[in-house]
Amino acid sequence: MITRINFQSIKVMAAGFIFVFGAGIVSAQTTVKVTLLDNSEQNYAVVPDGKLWFDQGQFVINKDHDAAPITIPISTIRKITFGGDGDTSSVHELANDKTDIHIFPNPANDYFELKTAVSEKLLVRIYNTNGVLVASNTFANGDRVDISQLSLGIYVVVINNQSFKLIKQ
Repeated sequence: MITRINFQSIKVMAAGFIFVFGAGIVSAQTTVKVTLLDNSEQNYAVVPDGKLWFDQGQFVINKDHDAAPITIPISTIRKITFGGDGDTSSVHELANDKTDIHIFPNPANDYFELKTAVSEKLLVRIYNTNGVLVASNTFANGDRVDISQLSLGIYVVVINNQSFKLIKQ
């Protein structure tokens, strides 16, 4: 007995399968919001196989393994925040952290101060433009963070999952 295979039906079933399971993949993406110095905002949807990194004064966003990387000069960035509906616990934690935190002065020479309304300790991590952690400690509202040992340049300061650009002069 010879059975004919209806390739059109297989294509329709395959498309439905990809749509149903592909929708689950799309919902796991994370939104990266970049606020520029002029307070304009740019949002990027980054899927689980996407990557973010710093390279030679640039913030690089690769939304997925097939997309061309997007580069944004760090010197134009005010803040980087993360959010999304993914099932990753760190994404959930970042999306719910709405604490208003300020660092000043910026640019800074030897230190910057922390200003926030929360009374809990703040985890402060400082990264250079290559993404290398150069300092980390916990501080409280009003504390001074000593940066005298850092070289002149641009740094990313991450405080309780919020990112800030810091200029060391």
